Parts: sequence; C-alpha cells; structure tokens
Amino acid sequence: QPATFKIRVYKAEDVPQMDPAYLETVKKMFSKNATESKNLVDPYVTVSYAGHQVNTGVRWTTCNPEWNESLQLGTRFPSMSERIQIRLYDKDTTSADDIIGTSFLYLSKISLPEGDNGFLPTFGPSWVNFYGSTREYKHIGSEYEHLNN
Repeated sequence: QPATFKIRVYKAEDVPQMDPAYLETVKKMFSKNATESKNLVDPYVTVSYAGHQVNTGVRWTTCNPEWNESLQLGTRFPSMSERIQIRLYDKDTTSADDIIGTSFLYLSKISLPEGDNGFLPTFGPSWVNFYGSTREYKHIGSEYEHLNN
C-alpha cells in the first residue's frame, strides 16, 4: 500500500569545511555572502528510502545553514528497507559533491511496537547526529570514509 514519509529539515550547526583553502578565493569571487569564517561550505541534505530520494535546497556559503523545509518521500509498504538514510553534502560546482556525514533512522526504533495495526511513526522532532569521515579534505582521503556508507 502507498505511504509517504514527511521529514522536516530545520538546520545544522558548525558544518565542517570540505574544500581546500586555495578554493576560498575562487568561491569568494562568485559569492554574495562570504562573511562567515567557514564560508567554503554549501550544504544540502538528502533523504533516501527504498530507492527513492529527496533533497533540500543548497544553502550557499554558510556553516550554520537553516532550511526549514518539509520533504515528502513517497514509497510503498511493506518494504524490504529497514532504515531511512539522511546525508549531509557539500555542493561543489567543479567536482563531485562531498559527503559531510550520514545518519540512519531505523523504522523499528521510530514506530509503534509490533502487534499494533498499521504503522504510526512516533519520532521527532529531534536532533540527528551525523557521522562520517574526519574533518580532512576529501582529496586527502580518510581511513573513516566507510562511515558514510
């Protein structure tokens, strides 16, 4: 049967810089808001479940983005997927977007106990912590890169 997840993305705090410093000059030339100290971050959020994905808009040159967006993710139940993936990215115009961090919401932990009829989520609002590679830049590589998968 059809179902829709409604996920509200509010904000993030202290998003780490993902681009090397030499790109700062280039980004400042094209930026209208380059006043923050960590202005090399252009974050956006993706939410994925069972092969479907929705994204927030990109918040340009800010390490403390505010989205206040409601995302709707259509799917069908029952599904083989047990978790919703939420990923924070840094938008890059000259290369592939960088994964800043990943978090998973497990349906079994955010729904009513088994035995109840239907599926009634009971989660939120809540802070979700993102885990991923260290604050090193992507082209250096990291032994913790597997945390984003």
